[in-house]
Amino acid sequence: MQRPSRAVAGAVLATMLTVVAGCGSGSSTRTGAAAAAPSPTSSAAADVGDPFSGARAADATMPPLADLLGTGLAKSAGWSGNAASAAADLRAKLTFLFTEHTQLLGMVFAAIDTKGPSNSVTKAAQAALDANSAAVIAEIAEISHPVAAKKGKATATPTADPNSDTADLTSGNFATAWKAHNTELVNYAVAAKDKVDSDTSDAKRNLGVWRQSAASNLKAAAGNKLRSTDVRDGFEKYTNALTDAADSLAKQDGKGYDALRTAAGALSDTAGLLADGFAKAGKLSGDSTDDASTGRARLTYLLTEHADLVTDVAYAGYAAAADGGMTGAAANAAKASLDANGKDLSAAFGNAANAANQALFVEDWRRHIIDLVGYATATQPANSAGQAKYLGELGTYRTTAASFFASISGNQVDTTKVAAAFATQFAALTADIRALAAALPPSSGSDDNGS
Repeated sequence: MQRPSRAVAGAVLATMLTVVAGCGSGSSTRTGAAAAAPSPTSSAAADVGDPFSGARAADATMPPLADLLGTGLAKSAGWSGNAASAAADLRAKLTFLFTEHTQLLGMVFAAIDTKGPSNSVTKAAQAALDANSAAVIAEIAEISHPVAAKKGKATATPTADPNSDTADLTSGNFATAWKAHNTELVNYAVAAKDKVDSDTSDAKRNLGVWRQSAASNLKAAAGNKLRSTDVRDGFEKYTNALTDAADSLAKQDGKGYDALRTAAGALSDTAGLLADGFAKAGKLSGDSTDDASTGRARLTYLLTEHADLVTDVAYAGYAAAADGGMTGAAANAAKASLDANGKDLSAAFGNAANAANQALFVEDWRRHIIDLVGYATATQPANSAGQAKYLGELGTYRTTAASFFASISGNQVDTTKVAAAFATQFAALTADIRALAAALPPSSGSDDNGS
């Protein structure tokens, strides 16, 4: 990546955070040191049915890229272990599902706040959350290896009082309990929007009951190969941060997206704990805690979060069109969290990228985010020329990024594969942006009537 002048770099950051969407893209400073720039990502990519299934489609492009980068960077970063082991695969998959889960809850919260709990947009967000939950439930069922109860002794799985108000939350059936905890979190968001303190208190108390029971049940499902207290503590950080996010998004104090990042980070760490226990119970090859597995999981978390935060920016801009749109307070808050994610991503390259290379990555990464925001700005009025401009910039960036990763990995990362992975990612993200624009036309506003 070519280093831009200090003035250009400062202008890019100012543009990113102040934010004049689409200005200062810095295309004149970009060079693709490897192959010639591929043709721009097509704006004719298949559209999605709704923006939240579109967000999941964009999310799904990230684990393959994280796998590609993690495997390629392992040697130059000095990561010990095997990023491609079965145990590493499990950790990466749980990390992906849990990160997506947390961010989809954030999208449900935002939809509740801007459209109301009964609106079709909110229902679509909840349907995407349900689809993610089905995947989480299926994965836990597939990897479970519970310890058989010894003769004359009760099973390690706690039993629930079927007459209790929290029976579903304490169910030994993971699917029942997981769905019930989703309901409590959504109930909390509705209560936070409506300022019903008694309901938020009830939801917090019920989530505490869930954490305790879920941790014990997961310990049993993992053949007692993990510590339930560690899992419970991870769930506590996750649910506390999510309720903070619901409060902040309802108040629009600019802290909600940072709280979502805290929740996703906590659940990503918990995915690491669970992967270790379940991998041991299933006698999977490799070590989910080694450096390479950890590096790959970190990239999976941050790249998946990146995709969802792009969706958050576009959603906030479209939903708050009357309050500044893509340059308004809501969109700018999401952009600030998106920028923090990019900084963390640069650090996740470890010793493969020195401080100067990390700074260069962040500078160009910001420019490609500006291009995505510019695309979103051009999409709402159906400005095809503007869309084409930003698609062209994104096409250039994928070659620049591929060259960067080849350079810091000692050519262990295939430039062609990286460029192709970014092309797939951009196609999914821009399709999702178009779906958001269709779902949230400029005339739409807060609406509780279920339309």
